[in-house]
Amino acid sequence: MRPGQALYLNAPKFSSDISLHHLITNLQIHHKIMASSTMRTGLLFVVVVAAIHAFATSTMAETTPINVNDPVYQKIARWAVTEHVMLANDGLKFNKLVSGEVYVSLGYLYHLIIDASDRDGKDARYTAVVRQSTLGGELSLWSFKPAN
Repeated sequence: MRPGQALYLNAPKFSSDISLHHLITNLQIHHKIMASSTMRTGLLFVVVVAAIHAFATSTMAETTPINVNDPVYQKIARWAVTEHVMLANDGLKFNKLVSGEVYVSLGYLYHLIIDASDRDGKDARYTAVVRQSTLGGELSLWSFKPAN
């Protein structure tokens, strides 16, 4: 092979000025393609994040007030006091369910305001958070404390 001879049989033979111009043009085109690809990737990322956010916020739990006279909620409130007494041994006695709300998301999360009496008969209000699993309906007491 002689100096300056093309490596490929069908390769065009350009002068050095035309070859340099061709190389620069190809680099510019490649840069535009890469920039366009990067923009598409960025746009795809934004669309995916927006879709995830929309799905997550639409499936977030919403609070629903409960009917305090419903025997199901009365039973859960009574259970919360009994469970608290087993843990704290403070002798509270359930009087009534005052108010509450339920969050429905991967089970039920009850926020209850309960009226209970201590050993001396003094009434007070307590806030209880009870979780009920969707599998089997098992209850667990997440918190129980005096209401503000």
